[in-house]
Amino acid sequence: MQDFSLQNNQQNTELLIINDTLLMFVQELDVIFNIKPYEFISEPNAGMTNIESILFNRSVNANQISQLLHNEINANTEGSKTYTYTVDVKFAKGSVRDIIIIDVTIMLTKQQQQEHQSYVQRYIFK
Repeated sequence: MQDFSLQNNQQNTELLIINDTLLMFVQELDVIFNIKPYEFISEPNAGMTNIESILFNRSVNANQISQLLHNEINANTEGSKTYTYTVDVKFAKGSVRDIIIIDVTIMLTKQQQQEHQSYVQRYIFK
């Protein structure tokens, strides 16, 4: 029985090949968005403090959240020094509470551009 295949699929040419610096930047974003500060043992200041309370604060609009996240990314990632990026925040109505969709669009360098101009990393908070 085989659960998955590790063979390289040469037929799918639509896939974006991520180089090391882009992968590092995406991993830094994952730490900011997915890890609470107390969950990261070796670096207690990693992750964004109170991200959910900031995101679900009714007195803050999408542009303010986008700017706050942009500042957080600039302050806590090395990739922000290499790449130009945008942060797009959208709200969707949920059955229990609103859903927030955050798209971080990273503009690729000329050397990285093959078929794609950018890479989008999406985070969803419910």
